[in-house]
Amino acid sequence: MTIEKRSSKRVDFHNRVQVRYRDNRAFSAEAVDLGLDGMFLRATTLQICKSTVIDLEFNFAGRQWHISALVVHTSAKGFGVLFSNAQPELYEIARAIDVAHPSLFDRQRPQKRACQ
Repeated sequence: MTIEKRSSKRVDFHNRVQVRYRDNRAFSAEAVDLGLDGMFLRATTLQICKSTVIDLEFNFAGRQWHISALVVHTSAKGFGVLFSNAQPELYEIARAIDVAHPSLFDRQRPQKRACQ
């Protein structure tokens, strides 16, 4: 049995995210869901390991977002991150869109993949 560590419910959130780490190395991933203090990202071309500090950059709701985060778990599907600071504005916008237009974010969930 695992203990739920999230402080908020996840909402569907499908958005292309640029992930930067280690001396400005970068790759593209797709955000799958979002919580107040983190998100899950699907990455098909690169695996990233737990405890890696990253910066996330993406456009959403008409603005550019830059968020620092820590990789807290990895799987064959991608990886989960914990934001350095909670993102209440981003979360509330995404939640409002998910509630108003649930089919907008309705996509198939990715499969798990382990960190190497």
